[in-house]
Amino acid sequence: MESYAKYCRFILTANYKHKIIPALQSRCQSLDIKPTLDRAVRRCYEILQKESVNIPDDQKKKFVEVVKRNFPDLRKAINELQKNVVDSALCINGGGSDNELLQAIHEKIAAGKTLELRKYLIENEDRFQGDYDTLLANYLDHLYEQPLDDNKKKAMIATIAEHLYKGVLVLDKEINAFSCWINLENIK
Repeated sequence: MESYAKYCRFILTANYKHKIIPALQSRCQSLDIKPTLDRAVRRCYEILQKESVNIPDDQKKKFVEVVKRNFPDLRKAINELQKNVVDSALCINGGGSDNELLQAIHEKIAAGKTLELRKYLIENEDRFQGDYDTLLANYLDHLYEQPLDDNKKKAMIATIAEHLYKGVLVLDKEINAFSCWINLENIK
């Protein structure tokens, strides 16, 4: 970047600024553009209209849930919506909400069934697009609502945070996530 800065300008875009290394951030002027969920939903709706995709009444709530689940990453939301278009109509079969998925994870960990959890998540990978880092982060948020002993909750949050940190360094995010869930299962 420094070699060619005299001749051209670079524009870097990212959904998550914290994932850009500090050395690059220090060489750039930073602008935080924060879209609203409402604008994201409207933009996805406009794209579907331009592509002549019909959204049946029973799909409207699911449409908003898809955008909300992927917010602020519009590319991811658009890709997921595109996967669910059949014969020019939106057809999201979604096997339940994120909360149902997170609660199922929580129940399997509490019951000591992490091997069963692995099979369950592989079968339902389309519900979180195989994004294990985001799934771990969402599970961390889900833990706050659970009626657990404060010390156990703190230990579980620290374990998840540790594995989110490791997630940056590992090649296989699935293995890291399951290692985390096994560690969570062992917290008493």
